[in-house]
Amino acid sequence: MDDKRIIELYNLRDEQAIKETDLKYGRLCTKIADGILKNPPDSEECKNSSYFKLWNSIPPENPISFCGYLCKIVRNTAIEMYRKLSRGKSYDVYEELKDTFTDNDNPEKAYDRVMMIRQLNEFLEKQDKKNRKIFVARYYFGLSHRAIADNFGLTEQAVKSRLLRIKAALKKHLTDSGITI
Repeated sequence: MDDKRIIELYNLRDEQAIKETDLKYGRLCTKIADGILKNPPDSEECKNSSYFKLWNSIPPENPISFCGYLCKIVRNTAIEMYRKLSRGKSYDVYEELKDTFTDNDNPEKAYDRVMMIRQLNEFLEKQDKKNRKIFVARYYFGLSHRAIADNFGLTEQAVKSRLLRIKAALKKHLTDSGITI
């Protein structure tokens, strides 16, 4: 079933919408949740909670990209669950990027943060499609190196090497753009 029809089912408050969502995107949702939570029962709970949030948000929302909208809900739900389960700890995949970005807790660096986001988007737009997808899979969706390797037909070591090169290039791009690192 296409996404427009699934959204119509949500708008009609037809429970078939959840079944169709799970049929089409259930594996993707589980993979995203698993990348963050690393625990199949928690990932399943996250997926179900995400479907509930999706049910409650459509309507009034009418997402342009249903898949993107759903993935964002799953990601945010998984991070929220991770923090609760880890007693407030930040999601650890971002530790890999800590040397790339500035410390934004300082109010004087608020401008740098806005510029950094702008520069990150500019940097990602310049990357080839595969590198951009690998970067987003790791640092937005929190997928493991193994999951990314499987998705892109690469070895795990190749994924790690690409990510190291991408992070080094990102750091240089930010520095060259005047972002304090």
